[in-house]
Amino acid sequence: MATVIPVPTMSTQGFVTDLSGKLDFLLAHFFLADYNQTQLYPGRVTSLPELIQRCGGDAAQAVTLIQRALQDYLGAYYPSVQIDVTPSTPLDVDPSIRVELIIQIAINDGDSVGSFKRLLQAKDSKMSKIIKLNND
Repeated sequence: MATVIPVPTMSTQGFVTDLSGKLDFLLAHFFLADYNQTQLYPGRVTSLPELIQRCGGDAAQAVTLIQRALQDYLGAYYPSVQIDVTPSTPLDVDPSIRVELIIQIAINDGDSVGSFKRLLQAKDSKMSKIIKLNND
């Protein structure tokens, strides 16, 4: 059995070790973290809003930065992580939606393997929607 790295939480669950539970908490941290939330570790907080803001609507740059950030961030908790970030074109083209991305994550936690997909939408350089995609 491989060593599982737990995710500490401030919830009644304490340390989370199951595959999808860990990913849910890690992605929530990534989606909600404030880049400047620490003075002890400046520049070491992985924050999706900060990455989206840094890109300023450039989907190609967002793809590169998010893929690299998630690979590094999730790689600290899972022995094997594959991240694929692709831009998506919305069917109802709203001019204020500047970035829409699909994130596919394949993880291996020793004994467990899982694959997950999320749709991210940024409007006016702010995250507006995060959707869990199923049956794709």
